[in-house]
Amino acid sequence: DELEEIVKDILAEQDAAKEKVEVSNLTDLNTAISDPTVSEITFVENITLDVETVVDRDVVIDLNGYSLKAPKDLEYPASIMMTIGDDTEVTIKNGVFVDPTTNLNGGMDFFRVGENSVLTLENTSVAISVTAEVVFNDTLDRWQTNSATHRIFVLESNASVSLKDTDITVVAPKTVNFSSYARYNFNI
Repeated sequence: DELEEIVKDILAEQDAAKEKVEVSNLTDLNTAISDPTVSEITFVENITLDVETVVDRDVVIDLNGYSLKAPKDLEYPASIMMTIGDDTEVTIKNGVFVDPTTNLNGGMDFFRVGENSVLTLENTSVAISVTAEVVFNDTLDRWQTNSATHRIFVLESNASVSLKDTDITVVAPKTVNFSSYARYNFNI
């Protein structure tokens, strides 16, 4: 029992040593993501990505009412907005993911979740806006524009996504569905 108490005390000290940091730009965000002593990252401004963001450790990202935006003019040859590494638990909450791209020609994956990992989106919105015609398939998580496939979630082996009070919206001038039911704005 004494050894068990010592282990509990050490674990409690380690948890207490974890930091919560505020970020206002992409440099701060990347620094916080790579710092293993940071347990929670809180946005204090909107942040726009310039390349794929990789989160390869357990962390909570609180968007705090702000947005994380995909870069507007990036070429998309099967690009990824955010990758969650293997064996990782990431929670992203309280904000908006925005893809302001007007024409997705090369394929875009918004979240790629690594093996044995869990991504939780809580009280968030994913807003995707395109100018091209959009065709949805029956799985609701992938669509076509200009012969390119776009996916909201790409899950590796044993990966999962948990959506709590999360809206996912795709806005396009024309929507065509493969199935008999049209669902392009949904809340999970």
